[in-house]
Amino acid sequence: RQFQTLLDFVGEARFERLSRLLERRTHTTTLEVDLAAMKKNLNYFRRHLPQHHPMVAMVKASSYGTGDVEVARMLQHEGVRYLAVAFADEGVTLRSKGITMPIVVLNADEESFDVMVAHDLEPEIYSFHSLDAFRRAVHRAHREAYPIHVKLDTGMHRLGFIDDEVDLLGRAIHHDTALYVASIFS
Repeated sequence: RQFQTLLDFVGEARFERLSRLLERRTHTTTLEVDLAAMKKNLNYFRRHLPQHHPMVAMVKASSYGTGDVEVARMLQHEGVRYLAVAFADEGVTLRSKGITMPIVVLNADEESFDVMVAHDLEPEIYSFHSLDAFRRAVHRAHREAYPIHVKLDTGMHRLGFIDDEVDLLGRAIHHDTALYVASIFS
């Protein structure tokens, strides 16, 4: 109905002309990435942290469209302690491009655990189920002292160990030689 009203208003010939003009328009969006500016931002935040405080940098989703490998190389060169990705395949891509620094996988799922161990990717562990499944993957690969990152649920009620589970979690990993806790976060 609105189309017919527009057509009646401008007339068919004018509408055709307008339509052709709109079809010819192109929109070019350019994203310019300045790694020197990223380095400057990184150093700005470093100045506000205790000396040698480890940092984690998110490079998921191709560094939010800025180029995951290029950004990861700069961060590795600048001594960032960890990279974090959303999914294991993002970490595998970084490994295949020569990134050697620790990479945390935030959406680590049981189906990706064997791939993660094969590429030295470190999982976020948020439940006893994920803990047990990852431990089995580490055992299958005959690895020991594999780093994990424990997520605590501090109120969002999404993923993570809740307060009542922390003691049991501590006992579950205290004597485990297959795993060690590299970080705890919420």
